[in-house]
Amino acid sequence: MAMTKKAWTVSALESELPPTRRTLAKYLAEVEPCKVKGKVKSYWLADVLRAMPPSLLGIGPVDADALNLNDESARLKKHQADKTELEVKERKKELIPAEVVGAVWMDMVVKFRSKVLSLPSVAASQVSGVDAREAKKILDGLVTQILDELKEYEPTDYSS
Repeated sequence: MAMTKKAWTVSALESELPPTRRTLAKYLAEVEPCKVKGKVKSYWLADVLRAMPPSLLGIGPVDADALNLNDESARLKKHQADKTELEVKERKKELIPAEVVGAVWMDMVVKFRSKVLSLPSVAASQVSGVDAREAKKILDGLVTQILDELKEYEPTDYSS
């Protein structure tokens, strides 16, 4: 004997499903009724079940904060892909570890500081007895020399 589809009214659904009549009506607002007789609308059960969240039907976690296995699996896969991408970039020398960057910056700052602090004594011996224009030219040359040393930084010199 073949099974036939049965149309369900909101009252009939309320007697069979956990949600209240008001909650059912809220979710059924977006479902196309299969039959309308006056003010009474009837729905196919399959359409009703698709429109309802599983938690309202007593299926799956009721707690909104409960773990969703699909979401957690997707989150784990994304995390693993991100980690793999970083590892590949590190192997290709496209990524420099933070410790190395910190050490290089500290080295550059210390060298720059010592050069700038030594500038007056180096310049004093070179500019004594010359006119202002020549002194400025000498000082410009010394400052440029210090800044050129900073330009010579090569990241590959510090990779492990």
